[in-house]
Amino acid sequence: SLNTAMNVFQKESNEEDHVNQKQEKEKARKKFIFRAIAVSLSLATIIIIVVIIFITRDANTNLMISTEAPTFDVETCYLELSDETERFKLFRSILISEDINLLKSINSEGNKARAALCWIANFDRFQIEVKKGSNYEILQRYVMALVHFHFVGVLKTQENALQDLNWLREISVCDWPKVECGIASQKDIIVKLLLSDLQLDRQLPSELALLTKLTHLDMQDNALRGDIPRHIWSMNQLEVLKLGYNQLGGTISNSISNLHQLRQLDLAGNNFSGKIPNLNQLTNLTTLILQDIPQLGGPFPNISKSSYLETLILGPNAVTGSLSSGLWKLSNLKILKIDSTKVTGTFPSEIEKLRKLEELQLSSGFFEGVLPTEIGNLSRVRELDLQSLEEMTGTVPSELGRLTNLEKLDLLHTPFSGSFPDEICSIADIMITATCNILKNCTCCQCFYP
Repeated sequence: SLNTAMNVFQKESNEEDHVNQKQEKEKARKKFIFRAIAVSLSLATIIIIVVIIFITRDANTNLMISTEAPTFDVETCYLELSDETERFKLFRSILISEDINLLKSINSEGNKARAALCWIANFDRFQIEVKKGSNYEILQRYVMALVHFHFVGVLKTQENALQDLNWLREISVCDWPKVECGIASQKDIIVKLLLSDLQLDRQLPSELALLTKLTHLDMQDNALRGDIPRHIWSMNQLEVLKLGYNQLGGTISNSISNLHQLRQLDLAGNNFSGKIPNLNQLTNLTTLILQDIPQLGGPFPNISKSSYLETLILGPNAVTGSLSSGLWKLSNLKILKIDSTKVTGTFPSEIEKLRKLEELQLSSGFFEGVLPTEIGNLSRVRELDLQSLEEMTGTVPSELGRLTNLEKLDLLHTPFSGSFPDEICSIADIMITATCNILKNCTCCQCFYP
């Protein structure tokens, strides 16, 4: 019995040791697995950190690169029709689908259109995305590259300030200097092209008309020459067109009436000839400047429907006839300057209808008769220029003394007779210029003698 009990106890003890050993092995296995997981996680974290470092470094490198325009390989694309990549062919088909007129120029070697396509397809680091449906963003990037090559030259043979803008960078065209894009749904669409005073001295590129969403085109104070391309008159979203003080010639097309959204039109200081076209369809005009165009003639323009017009500047030019009766309907006019024209007739008493006038110049013309007393009703006028009206007669009306906001009055070389009214001299801080051997007793005038 004792032996039997001892055997049972030994057997139970062995079983307990076996269970304990099994439990120890299980603990060791779990500990190993935990350590393996911890090591793996550590390695994964290290790998992720290394990847992030490399990505950040590459991104910084790209930012540094993007400040410079990529080298343009003229020889391999611009001059060799055989060297056309698949991307080149894809972009060409996209552009031609937007405007079939591009087909001939793109397929011809050695021109600005092909140069622009070569750049955007093969050398543009921005790598613009081809989308299903509209590819207007590709079209506008192409046009901007074309404008660059047009004025700078593919080999940078033209010297002007456009070179210094460093276009053709690997950023959105919306971030190029002198370019502004819209907001909301048009945040990637060019709406303003502001290229004034850059010494641009070639013809105006007709391809600008492909920017059909453009609202502002300002290229004044350059040296642009030739006629305005007829395609420009199809840009019916234009609100501002400023081409003043260039060397543009030819006639101003009647197709200008297509620009129904136009608010500001400045064509001053060019070499246009012929007649001023019918502008009566431009009902949204607020500013019309056609000064310093000596060969521009025809009758005074009919602008009676431009009821929002605030600024009208004409002359010197060859405009003839009398002032349009529609002029007196423009009740919002603030600036009216008609200088050195061939307009004739009596000085208009209807001028008093323009009660918002702040600057009035009717000078160096062929007006005749007396200065109407109604001019004294223009209470907002600050500057009044009536010089060199050699056909005028009579005296200076004392009603001018009611113009208490008047700061400058120019009567030089206009043969008014009689004494100068004291009421005018009593206006505070007024500056009056006159020919004093004609105009007598002007105690406050700056006198000039012929």
